[in-house]
Amino acid sequence: MKTVLPKLMLGTSSSLYPVYCQYLNSDGKYLRTCNDDVFIQVEHSAPFVGNVNANVLNDTLAKVGEVDIKDEGKTVSLIAGNFNSSLVKENVDFPVIDFEEADYVDVTEDIHKNIKTALNFTSKTIPLLSYVVIDKDGIMATTKGRVFYSKQEFPVKHFVPINGFIFKLVEVNGRVGIVPNDYKDRCVNVIFQNGKAVFTVDIMDEYPAEKLKGIVSEIDSKKAVDVCNINMVKPELIKLMPIFHGEKEHKISIENNGSTMIITASSNINGSSKIRVTTNTNTKFNMKIDMDKLTNIPNDYQIFYNIKFPDKLLAKNENNFIVVGGE
Repeated sequence: MKTVLPKLMLGTSSSLYPVYCQYLNSDGKYLRTCNDDVFIQVEHSAPFVGNVNANVLNDTLAKVGEVDIKDEGKTVSLIAGNFNSSLVKENVDFPVIDFEEADYVDVTEDIHKNIKTALNFTSKTIPLLSYVVIDKDGIMATTKGRVFYSKQEFPVKHFVPINGFIFKLVEVNGRVGIVPNDYKDRCVNVIFQNGKAVFTVDIMDEYPAEKLKGIVSEIDSKKAVDVCNINMVKPELIKLMPIFHGEKEHKISIENNGSTMIITASSNINGSSKIRVTTNTNTKFNMKIDMDKLTNIPNDYQIFYNIKFPDKLLAKNENNFIVVGGE
């Protein structure tokens, strides 16, 4: 049980309502947790039937280790060496949710990796943009002048939204899919090893998917020139960080001239620092950008610059694209 509890704990809450959100439900064959955001069910033969406080059980197993669990009727006993605990069974009306049909995406290793990368390009303040979205054309995310887009075909008719919370249950060789309905909220199903989950998500009808695809398509044209691999830049950016001591923003200027890129970090308080990086192009360009926008680009991406978009950089790895905008 100790191995499956971490997943099940995602379905619990410390809130007083709904009452069942604090409890782990067992019918002998399945373990379940549920709150207002998610219902989780794991196939596991637990040695008791009923509802016990999930936090108490989880914390006890974490501190005591392996225990013998016995169903004592109105209580569940936990026994290990000189330790003995008796957990009260609560008679709560625990819901059992049917898993409706969904448009599913089979999660491969590459898809899992791309979703994980895309989560770095989601918003922490705008609900609609807090999700990575999968549609029939690919995986995408956007926030604060940044776009992630992985171009690939998926057999889905509706947006499949995935945020950081949902992603905790998304596994390689698992499945994730949207359950379309006419209600205010929609549901995302996640199928993982020996278990399933249903997450309530926002309606994504207003998500700017086509706009994001258009941005990537326009920048990724024949006019985009190869600058360098991002791995040529990221290790060097670390050297600039000390100059930003005490600063909230990390703005840098990038100037490419004669196959040499000069990156300058300036602080009104501390002064300035520069680094030089050899590039693959003689194309001249000059832009300002938040340094933090570059640090989330994976090391295997190549940087491109399109003179038609002087305030943006394109990072590309086969059919995966990242656009970062400057000032």
